[in-house]
Amino acid sequence: MNIRKVSLAFMAFAMAFSLSAYDFISGNLAYKINADGQSVTVTSLGSGNSQYGYPSSLTGNLKIPVALAEGGKTYTVTAIDDYAFYNCSGLTNVKLPSSLKSIGNYAFYGCSGLTDVIIPASVEAIGNYTFYGCSSISSITVGKGVKRIGVSTFIGCAAITSVTWNVVNLANQVMGS
Repeated sequence: MNIRKVSLAFMAFAMAFSLSAYDFISGNLAYKINADGQSVTVTSLGSGNSQYGYPSSLTGNLKIPVALAEGGKTYTVTAIDDYAFYNCSGLTNVKLPSSLKSIGNYAFYGCSGLTDVIIPASVEAIGNYTFYGCSSISSITVGKGVKRIGVSTFIGCAAITSVTWNVVNLANQVMGS
């Protein structure tokens, strides 16, 4: 067995595990309760990687709530998990909550139907390959709280015509100015 086959097998196992690990479902999204017991991370039920048999079922507009109640307790949404919306090519718009602090690696990878991205000012970190291959995105707005943008985050976003950076130092770092 060569190293490539081992790597692909491990990646399939890791994705299967991360896509099925959640504490509760609300609407069409699954959530994991964070260590603080007060906040949650979004992990989608609709993300898909057809190569491994995961269908991409989320379509249209999606609004992620700022907070939600479950089991008599209210949780604040503070993160989007790695691979949460992987290959959800039918998503056209995602409204991110003002409570969000981080967006994971590959979170919107391959969401070719997304047309614009507005990162709220509350977000501090955007992971690697987060919007990779989102070929319909024409407009990006990066909120003033962003301190880190991962590698290849907007690669393959060929339709971009407008980028608004609300953090000058970060824009200079990312754009090489």
